[in-house]
Amino acid sequence: MILNVRDYSSPAATFTAARDGDRVYFPGDGAAPFTAPAGGWQITKSLEVFGDGVGKASDDTGSTIKPASANDHAFVVVAPIQNVHFHDFKIKLDTQPGSDGTGNGIHCLTTTGNKATEITVERVTVLNLGNDAFHFEGANAGDAAVIFLRLRDCEAATCRGSGFYIKNCVATYALGGYLNGNRRFGAYCETSGQPRFIATVFENNQAAGTSASFDSQLRLKGCHAFTVLGCHFESFANNSQAMTAITVEFCAGGMVGSTVFYLGAGVAGSRGIFIVSTSRAILVNPNNWSLVDKIVEVNASDNNTDCVILPQFPTTDANSAGTISLPDQDGNGNFAFVPTTKTSNIGAGILLPRITTTTRDNIPAGILQRGVVVYNSTTNKLNFYDGTAWRAVTST
Repeated sequence: MILNVRDYSSPAATFTAARDGDRVYFPGDGAAPFTAPAGGWQITKSLEVFGDGVGKASDDTGSTIKPASANDHAFVVVAPIQNVHFHDFKIKLDTQPGSDGTGNGIHCLTTTGNKATEITVERVTVLNLGNDAFHFEGANAGDAAVIFLRLRDCEAATCRGSGFYIKNCVATYALGGYLNGNRRFGAYCETSGQPRFIATVFENNQAAGTSASFDSQLRLKGCHAFTVLGCHFESFANNSQAMTAITVEFCAGGMVGSTVFYLGAGVAGSRGIFIVSTSRAILVNPNNWSLVDKIVEVNASDNNTDCVILPQFPTTDANSAGTISLPDQDGNGNFAFVPTTKTSNIGAGILLPRITTTTRDNIPAGILQRGVVVYNSTTNKLNFYDGTAWRAVTST
């Protein structure tokens, strides 16, 4: 059943009358925007909440919802709950607050033993809020996780917090979003398995960042088997204290590929992808780079292993080095194509994993095959296995 909030004394009365499976409709009828109560509307049932579209971002056209203040949410999803669908409306304050608040656009914070499952948000625009545009946080990643979170074609702009705040969520899917001008992160994702960011634009976020390593446009912390595919990162070096596009922190398995990293001018110290805090098995597929100083850096001060960096494609810029940085350490299994110029990786060299003679000789026979090549850090020579024994490549 469709329940038009104009037919009830208030939207709150509409939500009270609604039953599981109903559709609550906020019409974009040109009348005054809808103002949420202090604390926001509580969503406790399996509902579809929708409008007629966002209209113009600069005014109150379309289906427009306004939180009570910078410290109030618009909607609060209350767990345990499943199957909630938000789409086709706008949440905004008229101007960005002058100081940080606590109000989020769509807010979900579970408690122990209470999951939120199958939450879908589509074509929702959130502007100028006191904290995060979309905030989904499980109390833990087990019996209180947010499961199957889908964020499609959403916009989060000029919020005091982050565009997407995602913590203790399982199987998050963010497709086609636009995250612009948010002061903390474009997206912050922590302890969330299988997050996928696809065809999402990150631009001019992190103005309030103070850490060069961790205040990035997209921070992935403890997010295993992540995917960043076909995205666009721009203007991530405007803040001299936070100039990193993606931070990969304590992640096991993940991929970044077919993504554009663009700066309007070369900025010394700008960095595309930073892999840190014992991350492992991270694949950096080919990406396009423009005016970025350090393309990929695998941190040298902790044990990040088995990372593979395939050829990257940087463009010319006299002010950026366009480098790939891997630690000169034995036994970490990292492999990279290293650019021979700042303009192309077509003629790249190969940086092989470095291992000692002892480690080489302990490779199990069932794994060792004819043609295996390693860099022997004990002798500083290339070694290859001919099917019977190891041979050194010498200059004579």
